Amino acid sequence: MEIPREKGYYILLINVDSTINIKIGSLGLIKFKKGFYIYIGSACGPGGLRARIRRHLRKMKNPYWHIDYLLMNEHVSINAIWYFIAKESSLDLESLISKNLNNLLDFIKGFGCSDKPSDLSHLYYCGLELYICINILNRIFKKYNLTPHIFHTTDLNTS
Repeated sequence: MEIPREKGYYILLINVDSTINIKIGSLGLIKFKKGFYIYIGSACGPGGLRARIRRHLRKMKNPYWHIDYLLMNEHVSINAIWYFIAKESSLDLESLISKNLNNLLDFIKGFGCSDKPSDLSHLYYCGLELYICINILNRIFKKYNLTPHIFHTTDLNTS
């Protein structure tokens, strides 16, 4: 499956296979519990979705964003990715989805949202059951009539 070059928004379904502590840039040392996490991001710069997703899939990189520090850890993997291609008049799906998750899931305050001070976080903890993440996301997609593209990381052609 090809990753599109268009600008857009994406959601990473992340698995942390054991409890770990990681220094996350200016946020400092953070404890990540074993389980599944939802991360919401945007890819509106050069290269669009393809460049951003390919970066996230690489373990070796110079950390820049909060999510880089987490994804570089050997106990962390991306299980699936949903994405939306941005239309000129589209909603800010990054903030919209994040605000819907605020009251549903635990989150790490300030993670991944330095550029959006009105957002509390862009990383949410679902617990140990994968279906919880998927059910919550599906309810949000249905609520806003969103139809994301989805693929599992094993389906990716990152070239």
